[in-house]
Amino acid sequence: MKDYVIVVDGCSCMIKEDREKYGIRILSSPYFIEGDDKKYVASPDYDTISAKEFYEVVRSGKRITTSMINQKDFENLFEEIIKSGKGVLYTGSALKLTASVNQALLAKKELESKYPNAKIECIDTKSAGYAVGMLAMDACKRRDDGMSLEDNVNEIKNHLMNYNEIGYVDKLVYLKRAGRVSAPSAFFGGLLGIKPIIVSDLEGGNNAFEKIKGKQKSFDRMVEILQKYMDTSNHKTVYMMHADCLDEAQGFAQAIQKGFNDKDLKIEFRNIEPAIGASVGPGTLIFNFYASEDLRKDFLK
Repeated sequence: MKDYVIVVDGCSCMIKEDREKYGIRILSSPYFIEGDDKKYVASPDYDTISAKEFYEVVRSGKRITTSMINQKDFENLFEEIIKSGKGVLYTGSALKLTASVNQALLAKKELESKYPNAKIECIDTKSAGYAVGMLAMDACKRRDDGMSLEDNVNEIKNHLMNYNEIGYVDKLVYLKRAGRVSAPSAFFGGLLGIKPIIVSDLEGGNNAFEKIKGKQKSFDRMVEILQKYMDTSNHKTVYMMHADCLDEAQGFAQAIQKGFNDKDLKIEFRNIEPAIGASVGPGTLIFNFYASEDLRKDFLK
């Protein structure tokens, strides 16, 4: 019974093909390029500017400013869905990274006063990237199998910590520009070739738990984590998100498949969308996968 629609935001990085397959709707935030009066949309599909062009802008040193999705945008989409006779389930990217969930909750409150019988649920998934996409796709499968909106919400909340991402950034300067690390840390990290490995904390924030020298060593460490924590009994797909480094990502993918020795393991490649890409910068690589709940807990000890 498809009596509700699942909505994601652009930070899920979900491409059009996956969204259309499951009937998922998306809202993306706006962004602006320094010296350019044009308003761009941070779409995972890169339909206002190509991924290659976007990351060339980032490399040039121009400042990229982003904004959250506002309440009115949520209201417009939610109301469209409600008027079609369906409920809404918004699986939002981590509130610790973006305030979009709060804007969605304001839209929910406004619309429920206007449509008392409307069913609207907004969830802070405590994740970002394709971890959110995986969660949303799983929710769609349960919906299509007949699960109610209320039961699906409970199922999602019970498994938030299973959807995970680990990654590294190529250059700390981009995180410095975004205010994520201090200038001295970025400078000395760049000199030393440090590639911090980042995992999501219990609230979905970015947590650099190890600082490793060299890209290959950072990648090898991420594969070790993947081997230890990935739950292949539930999901056999790793979504490898990259910031304009597809060739590198494809090369590393072979090592992952060799490490698992599982012919059914799939690796799919996705671009990091502009809002995240502006912060992490080109050359960033992120694995998104279904894992044991212990992953986040173990790396926060």
